[in-house]
Amino acid sequence: MFFGNRLKEARLLRGMSQKEVGDLIGVSKVTICGYEKGNKVPSLEVLSNIVVELNLSPNYLLGYDVDVIAEEEEEYKITLSKDEIMLINEIRKDKVLHSRVFKDTKRTVKIMKRNTN
Repeated sequence: MFFGNRLKEARLLRGMSQKEVGDLIGVSKVTICGYEKGNKVPSLEVLSNIVVELNLSPNYLLGYDVDVIAEEEEEYKITLSKDEIMLINEIRKDKVLHSRVFKDTKRTVKIMKRNTN
């Protein structure tokens, strides 16, 4: 189900309708809906069109994890969305914020949860 969820996420992030994505890659709105719900699987040609037109990684679409190396050179297998990567990059731009956020990550998450409730 990774594919459908990630296709939908990419479409919504771009502010596109199912019809717009379908027109872009050469399939119908109904087909895009089927992909997103997990009822249909794209052909290799259509998958290639999705990757190119939406500028997505095939590994990301298919649910494969991204290798991330920690400072201690331990290897972790995780997946980061483009939004998560953008958030990390924005935090890194502000050295004071970066040091506060990553000094005690559990505390930071608690504060964020408290402020969003």
